[in-house]
Amino acid sequence: MIELGGCRIYRPKDYESHYVGVEDSSCFYFSPFSLDDLARDVKQAGQSLVARIVRIEVRDTEADMHAHAGATIVYIAFGSGVFKTIEGDVPVRAGDWVYVPPHVPHLSIADKGTVMPEVGIYIGEPDDPQKLYPVTAKASIQP
Repeated sequence: MIELGGCRIYRPKDYESHYVGVEDSSCFYFSPFSLDDLARDVKQAGQSLVARIVRIEVRDTEADMHAHAGATIVYIAFGSGVFKTIEGDVPVRAGDWVYVPPHVPHLSIADKGTVMPEVGIYIGEPDDPQKLYPVTAKASIQP
C-alpha cells in the first residue's frame, strides 16, 4: 500500500487476508480505514451519511487538482495513468484501489491518448453535489 497526501493506493497483492467461501469464492481483505471523522462531520451538520456509486472516465488531460466534501473509494477498472496529490504523483493501473479522504486535493490522469475508467463509491452527505474545488500544487483547501 502507498500513502500519499492522505490518500491510499492499494495494489492487487496488498491484501492482508484471504477467505475462500463455501461456494468457492475468493475474498481478499485490504487494510481498513476509518470513516469516523467523516461521520462525525456529517452528523454535526445535521445530515445523513449516504453512499453513491460512481463511474469516472478519466482522460489524459492535465488540470488543477480538486477535492470533494466526502470520501471516495475507486477501483481502476482498465488502463493506467497517474494519481496526483499535493505530496506527489503515483502511477496507477488496472486492479489498483484508491481511497481519497474528504477535502484532500487530488487528480487522476490517464496515460496519453487513453481513457482510464474508475468505478467506486462516494461517501458523504445526500445533498453534497460533489463540487470541485480548484487548487494549485502545494496548496490545501479547507471544508
